[in-house]
Amino acid sequence: MVPRIPQRPPRATRQQLQCQEAAASELASDCLAAGRPLPGFEMADYRAFHDKMLEIIARVPDRDFATLGRFTWTGPSWTLSDYIRANTASHYRWACKHIRRWLRAQAKAKTRKARQ
Repeated sequence: MVPRIPQRPPRATRQQLQCQEAAASELASDCLAAGRPLPGFEMADYRAFHDKMLEIIARVPDRDFATLGRFTWTGPSWTLSDYIRANTASHYRWACKHIRRWLRAQAKAKTRKARQ
């Protein structure tokens, strides 16, 4: 039995993708300036994965992107493009939201500490 898969994620706009990229770059800059490693990933790994995804996408015929249930592992109600979007751009948007919350919490904690 295939688990229930959520509705199609909303498409990211170019502006949202640029915002995510900027947030990741800002986080990377902050970490490097403080002499800390990036939390949980290396930017080189991110870029290598991105390049690999573009290679894979270029090799897949268009009809395979739009056919519901074309691949059993995408489930009966998702297309390959839905699956790729959910595991790339939508995931990055989700992660950026949590990174921004964490950064704000860190800034507030630093401000509170400075006041004491």
